[in-house]
Amino acid sequence: MANLQIDAIRMSAGGNRHEHITHVFGPAFGTKIRFDAVSDIFYNRSTYFTWGNSSGGQTPVGRVATNQAVLSQADYLRTHGNGQWTDNLLALPRR
Repeated sequence: MANLQIDAIRMSAGGNRHEHITHVFGPAFGTKIRFDAVSDIFYNRSTYFTWGNSSGGQTPVGRVATNQAVLSQADYLRTHGNGQWTDNLLALPRR
């Protein structure tokens, strides 16, 4: 299973929350729509991370879902470090 870095995001027009991320970008995969990255996590095909947590290391990206047992178009991505949901994805450059 690949561990892939996300280094930029694209948001829907007027959006500013995690639910509004439409695409993620990374050096190993180029561009992915949000659902493809969420699906990768759900099916354990890949994991994702961002750089730059408080200790300078990787912060894992997780899937936020109302039902963890079911994959849904409403699922979205968010970083999860030190046992808490964080906003590292929102701090990334926009494309």
